[in-house]
Amino acid sequence: ATTSPQLFALAREYSEQQGRSATMFSAIMRTQFSLAWVAGPPLAFAIATTYGFTALFTLGSVAYLLSLWVVWRSLPDLGKVTSGQPLPRRGVWQNRDVRLLFMASVCLWTCNSMYLINMPLYLSQELMLPQALAGWMMGLAAALEIPVMLLAGYGSRWVGKKPMMLFASFAGVLFYSGLTLLPTGPVTLLSLQLCNGIFIGIVAGMGMT
Repeated sequence: ATTSPQLFALAREYSEQQGRSATMFSAIMRTQFSLAWVAGPPLAFAIATTYGFTALFTLGSVAYLLSLWVVWRSLPDLGKVTSGQPLPRRGVWQNRDVRLLFMASVCLWTCNSMYLINMPLYLSQELMLPQALAGWMMGLAAALEIPVMLLAGYGSRWVGKKPMMLFASFAGVLFYSGLTLLPTGPVTLLSLQLCNGIFIGIVAGMGMT
């Protein structure tokens, strides 16, 4: 959780150093997270139900060790970034727009976190649906995020970031309204992941930028 924002901060510094678009570079990098979500949840549910949680956590430990080796050998070291510009006199929290953006981000991600934590229990205990469906729902949403992120990165140049964020928030409203009002069958739950993919695909990349 603490590594992810540091990686994206490093990506922004690296892209600026290389003369690339920080928005597009972050969007492409964010797709790697989505690719992990495409495979991760279905694989996790399959391992847990077939071999148990000991095997699942052991595999997770091996993945972290592999990541440690990759970071040690390959992550670029940009050194300490210094700026010749004087520090601003006003704190960032005195900017009303920044405060509102942070509040909106907290609300958006609170909804997403509540969904991810409770959705597997909702499927298995309330709807009596197969537990593996949760993994397929997460994986499908992540697969849909990838083209959305890339298109949003290109589209923001002409449409602007604010309209894209509004569109993503509206997709989130449709997603959670659909979960509440529509028949809760596997086809409906999987179909609604289109709205979820649009929501996460834009907010996760562009909201951070």
